[in-house]
Amino acid sequence: MLKYVLILAAGQGSRLKKSKVPKQFLEVNQLPVVMHSMYAFKAAYPECKIYIALCSTYIVSWSNLCQKYNFKIPHEIYKGGEERLTSVFRGLKLISEKH
Repeated sequence: MLKYVLILAAGQGSRLKKSKVPKQFLEVNQLPVVMHSMYAFKAAYPECKIYIALCSTYIVSWSNLCQKYNFKIPHEIYKGGEERLTSVFRGLKLISEKH
């Protein structure tokens, strides 16, 4: 059975006051947190389809990060919402339209 993964990375990380980088892009062991999540999902479910919700201001940053870390896990980006619920709804709608 095909599995779908929604990674919600559109948040601003406003509670993390001292960081200039949103928490999903903070490096842990020389890799952004969100990439660790993607590696974990691919290891557990190699055939899963991964979708990442990003706010529009993060899309260029994400592309740059993928190049910087030579990140090759297949995924699709979609525009996240102002609230987590909206990001989830948009992701589910995208999956239902594509599959």
